[in-house]
Amino acid sequence: MKKLTIFIAILIFLIIFACAYIIMKIHNAEDNHQTEYIEDNYEDTYIRNTNENIEIMPDIPEYTIDAFQILNSNLTLLLDQNKINDLTDKFDKNTLTDKEKKYIKDFYNDLINYGGMVFPEAGLILKQYIYGNGGELTIKSNYFIESQMIKNILDKNKGKEIIGPVMIRTNEDPRIGYAINGFYIKNTETPEIYQYIEFADRNNKEATTPFEFSGRRTLLPHRLIRVFEEDNGCKGFTIRITN
Repeated sequence: MKKLTIFIAILIFLIIFACAYIIMKIHNAEDNHQTEYIEDNYEDTYIRNTNENIEIMPDIPEYTIDAFQILNSNLTLLLDQNKINDLTDKFDKNTLTDKEKKYIKDFYNDLINYGGMVFPEAGLILKQYIYGNGGELTIKSNYFIESQMIKNILDKNKGKEIIGPVMIRTNEDPRIGYAINGFYIKNTETPEIYQYIEFADRNNKEATTPFEFSGRRTLLPHRLIRVFEEDNGCKGFTIRITN
């Protein structure tokens, strides 16, 4: 009887483990499908260096990054202001080790890949800035054009052909705020949002981006992205967003 009980317990454990594994594989397959969709479209635009539109899947904004993904990526840096400050101080003094440079680069790549699942436009813009060749990038995003924030701005500026520069707080609309700020709007029948994207230079110690996660608030200095300059990265470009 005791052996039978042990056998049944082991069997139940194996069934639960198998179910969990299947669910995990399905979840990962869906995540990879979403990521690849963005990647494929991005590469098409980057290679052609034209104003090719990038379709944004409407279900991407509903995706949320779980704690497991955060803890298994370099995004944990966003939880540690002291570490951010330490890396930034070494960056300013030009004393970063090769390992620390790689860590920072991996962090930005995780921002593109994981952060881009929640804020797809921001992910595409960040990737174009780091790895692009300076060519214009056009994104089709119904979310931006149809957002209540943009509608309110258009309503308050009726009759004005060009609106801007428009400055917003990140927490007003994180999906817009993490992608663009200081942007302009062509107030036409089919509105177009545009901005020249350029991060603060190495000597600018004031520009930061706030991040909030699990009740923690950290500030990421803009200049830290300049670590990619040694790879010929960080090229300014114009972003255009339409619907």
